[in-house]
Amino acid sequence: GGGGGGGDREGDRQCTCYREITELPEIMARVREQLSGREGAGGKAGETQEARVAKGIKESKVYGEMEGETGAEEEGENEGSGVAWVRALGLQPFAEFITQRHSYRLEGPGGVARVDLDSADFGYCVGEIEVMTSNPGNIDVALNTINTIALLLGLSTGKKVPGKMEVYLQRFHPEHYQRLLAKHIL
Repeated sequence: GGGGGGGDREGDRQCTCYREITELPEIMARVREQLSGREGAGGKAGETQEARVAKGIKESKVYGEMEGETGAEEEGENEGSGVAWVRALGLQPFAEFITQRHSYRLEGPGGVARVDLDSADFGYCVGEIEVMTSNPGNIDVALNTINTIALLLGLSTGKKVPGKMEVYLQRFHPEHYQRLLAKHIL
């Protein structure tokens, strides 16, 4: 995750910089970073959250497999999914849904755009148009490409569309959603 720039240009307001993490060891390290120093339930008195995280990861079968040991995932867990180590930390999911993604590449005035169309199993569909550029000076060109492709597809470019998790929480856990709104998390 990361945020976009704080400038006044249209591109600065609509563009977000992020880095996708797909390797389990790095994901585990990021979870440790986020949880370290926070007090939480489930542990011995005086034990820090960081100690519980480290212990949970070390005890996890996924961690053992990463270190070269063999062992089966917990029954019902997808092999290699990483769910076992998360549950070993005492974390439980508050939302579970399946998304089917269709990705396309479309040519626009400023280059190629990636169009991702997601359909969640709870009946919500959302799309994303993305143009990558390594040069900040090309943000306006990328934004023009996005807007042009959106118009060609018959989509509105001025309306904020809620993400899958936001809609899921609104529909199935409205109390949780309201608490997140109240804390300015959403």
